[in-house]
Amino acid sequence: MTTRSTTPSATSRSPIDALVKLVLRNTIRNPLRFVGLILLGYIAFIALSNIIDGDYTLELFVRQLIFGLSQGSIYALIALGYTLVYGILFMINFAHGEVFMAGAYFGFFALYAMGESGLLQSQTALALILAVVIGALGSAVVAVLLERIAYRPLRSAPRLVPLITAIGASITLQQLFLRLFGASARRYPDVSLYVLPDVFKTLECSVIEGVEVCRGMDLIRGLYTVDVLGLTLRLRPITFIVFFISLALMGALWFIIQRTKTGRAMRAVAEDASVPVEAGENTYHVNVDVSFEILQ
Repeated sequence: MTTRSTTPSATSRSPIDALVKLVLRNTIRNPLRFVGLILLGYIAFIALSNIIDGDYTLELFVRQLIFGLSQGSIYALIALGYTLVYGILFMINFAHGEVFMAGAYFGFFALYAMGESGLLQSQTALALILAVVIGALGSAVVAVLLERIAYRPLRSAPRLVPLITAIGASITLQQLFLRLFGASARRYPDVSLYVLPDVFKTLECSVIEGVEVCRGMDLIRGLYTVDVLGLTLRLRPITFIVFFISLALMGALWFIIQRTKTGRAMRAVAEDASVPVEAGENTYHVNVDVSFEILQ
């Protein structure tokens, strides 16, 4: 007479056991992820407790959540650039924030100049696009100069050397912009960008020469009351624009890294930076392809 084991098989394991095993496995692989989950759960618990007690309304929570997602998406883009550099070169670039600061200054002075010339008032959308492009190009120029002058000569040096150099580059850029532009806060010009006046016929209306004119929705400075699922919210369109543009840029970066030849080369260099480029162009491509197959 044979006896059958009563031990439950892997297929009969309950979903809770599978979830616990998944959490434990991910915790062992990445403890910071587990710490982040605990912190997120604690924040959610505090928010729900305040909502239930009445000290913190649900409308305020939703407004702050939307604003937090908008601001967090900007920080995520900055962090992606930071981790991209570290993931390929294994170098902590302490001057990464100063590069973005330079772009903000370039965009500010470009927008201010266009405001003085009248282009900002007559062609608002074009002026904003030009300011973004000029700011991005300014950041790119500063980053390239920083890499060529401070980082590239130390590519084969011990890891501590470029680390100290990055700290020095950060302090240098801070002091340079401080001496050039001062320590006072600078405010971007007030800009309004109205769209879809035929759709939003009751927004931003004013009487001009006895005639009521409705200009539509203001995407930049507009603040509107919206009823969503019984909640009365005061929202700004610019927060949604920033969030969705950030998502699009993250998706574009993922596509470049995963689906393009440049992205495959970057992943290969991150896997093995000692590619024998001196051996010729064919040898270089063979090594990149082999490293890419390993990554897959």
